[in-house]
Amino acid sequence: MSAARTKARSRNAKRALIGGEGDLPQSEAPPASRPLHARMVTWLAPTDLLLAAAIGLWIIAVVQIRPAAINDWGLISALPLAYFAALAVLVGSFAAVLSRSHPSPVRAWLHLAALVAALHAVLPLVLAYPQYAWVYKHFGVVGYIAQHGSVDPSLDIYQNWPGFFALFAWFDKVAGTSSPITYAAWAPLFFNLLALLAIDASFRALEVRDRHRWLALFLFVPANWVGQDYFAPQAFDFVLAEFLLACLLTWFRTARPAGWAARFEQRVGALLRRGTEPPAQAVSSDPTEVRRPVLLAAVFVVFAVVTFSHELSPYMVIAAVLALTLAGLLRPRWMVVAFAAIAGAYLLSRFQFLRSHYDLLLSLNPFQNVQNGAATPNQGVAGRVFTGYAARGLSVLVWALAAFGAFCQARSGRTVMLPVALFLAPFLLVFGQEYGGEAIYRVYLFALPWAVLLAAGGVMLRDGRGWRSWATVALLPALLIGLFLQAYFGLEETNVINGNQIAASLYFEGHAPAGSILVLAGPDFPQRISANYSRYVVTSGAYDPVLLSDRHFRGRALGSADLPAVDAFVLAYRKPGSHAFLAVTSEMKTYCHVFKLAPDGSLDGLQRALAASPRWSVFYANPEVVIFELKEPAAGQTAINPSGTGAALNG
Repeated sequence: MSAARTKARSRNAKRALIGGEGDLPQSEAPPASRPLHARMVTWLAPTDLLLAAAIGLWIIAVVQIRPAAINDWGLISALPLAYFAALAVLVGSFAAVLSRSHPSPVRAWLHLAALVAALHAVLPLVLAYPQYAWVYKHFGVVGYIAQHGSVDPSLDIYQNWPGFFALFAWFDKVAGTSSPITYAAWAPLFFNLLALLAIDASFRALEVRDRHRWLALFLFVPANWVGQDYFAPQAFDFVLAEFLLACLLTWFRTARPAGWAARFEQRVGALLRRGTEPPAQAVSSDPTEVRRPVLLAAVFVVFAVVTFSHELSPYMVIAAVLALTLAGLLRPRWMVVAFAAIAGAYLLSRFQFLRSHYDLLLSLNPFQNVQNGAATPNQGVAGRVFTGYAARGLSVLVWALAAFGAFCQARSGRTVMLPVALFLAPFLLVFGQEYGGEAIYRVYLFALPWAVLLAAGGVMLRDGRGWRSWATVALLPALLIGLFLQAYFGLEETNVINGNQIAASLYFEGHAPAGSILVLAGPDFPQRISANYSRYVVTSGAYDPVLLSDRHFRGRALGSADLPAVDAFVLAYRKPGSHAFLAVTSEMKTYCHVFKLAPDGSLDGLQRALAASPRWSVFYANPEVVIFELKEPAAGQTAINPSGTGAALNG
């Protein structure tokens, strides 16, 4: 009888552990038998309440934001105190989640998603249209493919790398949307969330510990300031490239590095470590021989999509695969040769177009390749200069933290060969390409996942607990977020696009005679917005010709005395017998003010001179945009050779 009672008690205890009913007293009833409110109290943690408070503060803040308050210092000038409080509570709550020995994956992901939304869902909610003038030309390419069902490689660079645009042309058809303008504002939120999933897959393939992995992902969000997450091929290809790399690390990573690499790491480690214990070796992935051909075929197909979607991203993947192969961390070795063959074959098929339209193929001066004259922080209003320094400070901080994290981990005996190799691989680009002055941004972007992994490793090395650990984990993302808000949103005054600008662009593309050329007085106009853009002159630049890109017009007030030179500049682009137009907008005037391309009021003087000139007539006007049409040139007038028009870049 005693044995029977013992069995019954044991059986009841097991049932209680898995949520079944037993013979326990009512006060000890399992959670499943308790009232709903009692079970909710058991499930809830203090961090859940903090997360809810952060979301509530963020909602209150978003309701209070007024776009008209955005000034020379960017979006930060329009953010209420509730917004900063929301971010502070969110960071503190996330640090509390990581302070536990086994962080909840659900809570960690909720905090990650909340951070992405807090930073990237603000503008879609407060602005009526997608930001960035240059994103609108992507809508025209999508519309062209949707309308014609094919591409015209002779038209522009986007139709030579059409994967991204073809995908969204198909999406628009399936979803029944008329243009990506209806959803493109949400692209940063969408692509950042996808990027986190892809990067997390890579970290899981390396068997990174949970707390280390969550902190690295959390740091990635505010460290990603370079603005390559909007509706563009680069954002799409970055996510695809990260998923591809995750597949390679999961399926084809080897157990032991090459002999030279292992010896090098051991010698470096011996110099740094107090002890003599060598670093642990990586765990290999060993797909069966039956699965290997299928997996190889899958990665080659994905790489082919990367290749014909963006002209630069495949070479970033090749650089990473090459670094891992040389270090003996990836097999088979010939895989990098296959990737190079795919990318090289596609590039050769587009070589003549690039040769005749762009200068994106080769530049062997690494010092020149890391420079971007348009992004130097020594020109513009105080807010613009501060934004430039904030961006540089954030980049240097991330790289310094990565170096410190690698040093600390190597000194403690942990192997860091693989993340260091992947962090350094993108820098190979600067030895062969400037990418129109934007190569360094792409280098930073593709190195970033590994930079934050190394940085987080240094922070989590001691794996401590208590308030000191909480403060350390909270301080780092808080610092990055502070710099991010200025670096990412500091030029928002020049990025806002309104309905008057879109209406003017659509009117021009719907009513101007075929073969016309549209010249812009200054940067920042959403042109090439519809499928009709192919009916007009599409120059080799990323934008239609810009008057202030020429040194003759920059840095001084413009007026009636400059009209002959303006006429000649426009005629340099006009085809014989076609029509030429010049657009002046309020946003161009703002851009000129922020970047100090010309004295304040310069474009107002030009607009008054054009309105008074018998050589120009108003083609279209609304409260913020005026488009003038040039009449037949005066007898004996010749076109000038414009300078400084720049090269086009594929998003």
